[in-house]
Amino acid sequence: MSIGELLRENPEEVLPGLDTILRAALRHGLNVEELLETFAEQTAEFGTYEDEGNRRSSNCCGIGRRQSRCWRFRG
Repeated sequence: MSIGELLRENPEEVLPGLDTILRAALRHGLNVEELLETFAEQTAEFGTYEDEGNRRSSNCCGIGRRQSRCWRFRG
């Protein structure tokens, strides 16, 4: 079973799965563009799932925020 098939069969795992895949791809220089294109429509919907917890972190690199708290700067 491919990763794409696994994510299609378990839609609740698309967001956490892509998060893990993207972190690994960035760390190891892997190309996951095709996989991202496969799930582009589903991931476009994630912007509607905003709540207080992720609203605060979505602007983590904005003015007045410490970059050390930003997910982009964590190892």
